[in-house]
Amino acid sequence: MSTLGEGQQVSVRTPTYSSPSTKLTVMSTNLQVVREIIADVSLPAEIEDVILCSWRQSTRKQYDVHIRKWRQFCFQREIDFLHPVVGDVLKFLHNLFKEEGLSYSSLNTARSALACCFTDYQGREDRPLTHHVLVTKYMKGVFNCRPPAPRYAVTWDANIVLDYLALMQPLDKLSLRDLSYKLVMLMALTSGQRCNMLAGLDTKSMIKSENSFDFSITVLAKQDRPNKLFSSLRFKKYSKQELCVFNTLESYLDRTQPLRSESKLLISYVRPFKSVGVSTIGRWLKTLLGLAGIDTVMFTAHSTRAASASKASRSIPVDEILKHIGWASATTFNRYYNKPIDNSNKNAYDVAVLQ
Repeated sequence: MSTLGEGQQVSVRTPTYSSPSTKLTVMSTNLQVVREIIADVSLPAEIEDVILCSWRQSTRKQYDVHIRKWRQFCFQREIDFLHPVVGDVLKFLHNLFKEEGLSYSSLNTARSALACCFTDYQGREDRPLTHHVLVTKYMKGVFNCRPPAPRYAVTWDANIVLDYLALMQPLDKLSLRDLSYKLVMLMALTSGQRCNMLAGLDTKSMIKSENSFDFSITVLAKQDRPNKLFSSLRFKKYSKQELCVFNTLESYLDRTQPLRSESKLLISYVRPFKSVGVSTIGRWLKTLLGLAGIDTVMFTAHSTRAASASKASRSIPVDEILKHIGWASATTFNRYYNKPIDNSNKNAYDVAVLQ
């Protein structure tokens, strides 16, 4: 690995591609690459498996994209993809920046993916090549040239969706599809959680009391860390019956009871009524947003977190929001989720005059 010492010049040569252990394998993934590297440490397979679990599934998918690109980049230029020089890494990152137009955030993900390949698992070197001083400076330059921007400058008015949900009554007259839509939207708004958290809810870990449904969380939240776990979700009764998530969930459980063949809370509203995944829940949320009149070209299912948290911040302290959703600090909330509410759908004074 190349390091920069005082008075040293940085090599940007292209080494000969000759190592049989680093030949391009089209179907190789991030985990296979890392497993090959860890194999040099001569660990039992069971220990390797646990080490590989340090990357969550979503992270693996993100990394795989960039590692495949890196392999292809190296193959075309006859570079040893596990033992490049710093100039090769910079050329690859610059290709992603210039040719593919990647943002700072995406480029940082690519850098982290490469770090998996370049890490010395024997512990002989403290830092991988991706932390070379020139790579660090390059990333800072990317940040200055193309500053990261939040996806949404504003968020939609939760009252618009709540008004639509209030019309979806009575519950026993709704189709199972509409009941499912209403439930997931109320759960998303009142919990502020991601789709993967809702998809992981299980009736086996559910406790019903007079005024609430409590779920023990059996999946890891994105913000979970070894010293901070989000352990439970509670859906409480609300005074307005038409917006009560407790009543809606109770009705949903009664309706789906004879259809269930598994314990996951949310199931499909069509045969064979199997449990639904993250993408399906996201589609349900986005569909209901569209029905309520929200611009679904601009806003995705994930926007429910910002809309929910932004509305709650108008009436309760930020500390309560952080505790409820599971954020560690107000920085995340203020940077990504606390947005001005878009009232463009309402008749402002100037619009009313001009109409």
